[in-house]
Amino acid sequence: MTLRLVFHFHTQPGGAIAGALDSIDQGVMGIACAQVMIKGRKLTLTVPDVHGVYEGTLNESGNSITGTWSQGQPLQLELTRMAGEASQIPRMLPARPPLAPKELFDVLRQEFAPLVQAWPQGGVVVGVLDHGQRELMAFGSAKTDSIFEIGSITKTFTALALAQMVSQKKVTLNQPVRELLPAGWVAKPDGPEISLLDLATHHAGLPRQPENLKPRELADPYADYGPQQLRSFLREHGVGRADKPEFLYSNLGVGMLGFALTQKARMPYEELIRKEVTGPMGLKDTVITVSSAQEKRFIQGYQGAHDFAGPWSLNVLAGAGGLRSTAADLLTYCNLLMHPELARPATGAGTTLSEAISMLLEPRANVDPGGVVKIALAWLVRPGEEMYFHDGGTGGYSSLVIFQPQKDRAIVVLYNCQDMMPGRPQLVDRVGENVSALLDGKRTQSLD
Repeated sequence: MTLRLVFHFHTQPGGAIAGALDSIDQGVMGIACAQVMIKGRKLTLTVPDVHGVYEGTLNESGNSITGTWSQGQPLQLELTRMAGEASQIPRMLPARPPLAPKELFDVLRQEFAPLVQAWPQGGVVVGVLDHGQRELMAFGSAKTDSIFEIGSITKTFTALALAQMVSQKKVTLNQPVRELLPAGWVAKPDGPEISLLDLATHHAGLPRQPENLKPRELADPYADYGPQQLRSFLREHGVGRADKPEFLYSNLGVGMLGFALTQKARMPYEELIRKEVTGPMGLKDTVITVSSAQEKRFIQGYQGAHDFAGPWSLNVLAGAGGLRSTAADLLTYCNLLMHPELARPATGAGTTLSEAISMLLEPRANVDPGGVVKIALAWLVRPGEEMYFHDGGTGGYSSLVIFQPQKDRAIVVLYNCQDMMPGRPQLVDRVGENVSALLDGKRTQSLD
């Protein structure tokens, strides 16, 4: 994808040059630059927070720089000098004192007003939990109890089911997935093979989607991808892996993990999640199959061009993205993840839940070469901020969940539209950034 970067430079007393970096499309502003030096026409600088280095050469007029940005791998980066505030830089709103959760609604309502007016069918629910204060806010066509598809946030539920089964001594993290699959599905490889941990951390070397995914209906691409199609893929691909696999995000991998766990548990995926996760946690609106009563709250989804979108059925890969939920359920989920001592039901699968949550949240591997982002079991982690996050998207919905145990804070954003345009962040990401900034008393970026 394409990302727009803006560098701000100014000369300090004594001649030293200070710099800051805005990553416009990621919604991250004011990242400090260090060691900014100009020798002749050569510019060099570092960006310690993201382990980045830039080296470039000014042209004769001083209006552009051609150079290389290195952050794990070198990429060409050309900078053009901009006079004043450029129209393509999103408008930054002034900082205000930190807001309490109950004060957010009026501020967000003003931000959402032009969006709602432009497209009233759009609906967003924002949920905030901050030091025990819980707020649910709905905008546009949504209601606070609306049910949305949550896409890849499902992966975190699959990972918690895995942690539960490990805590119950039914499987182990390093167990080969081959041992859980039906007999005769795939042969044992000669070298290292894919484990359950590899699947849960996206280190199995599997592609994002199975290569034999050929949907009859693009509007519901996984509906006809069943066990036979998965078996055919595995017979062709095998379950071997590299000695030191790198992070490679894979819907196929976590979907396969969910299927493997169902084979061990001898129950369908939805029943497994209800038994191991949503039941003990009391999440009554987190389901695959919505009841007749829930159907009335299942908000209509839309494609990116605002055309109607039907619900998705993920079939054998349900563990990668098949769940629907509400902001209220997801806040309860985050609260128990931040406070596993509260997750102690006396009987059944709940007795291992606290131990499983601790296992779930332990960072396991790097996502990027510098380790700025790591991965626990499915959850992505920024260790410096102790921030866990995951987003999700289906044909008609977008979602984001963030929680920070040190701040005792969780933020949920659900949107009834597919919102994955290359080169810019999703609306849910921008809203999540703004809510966090408002709670901290920092500047926010205009949603318009």
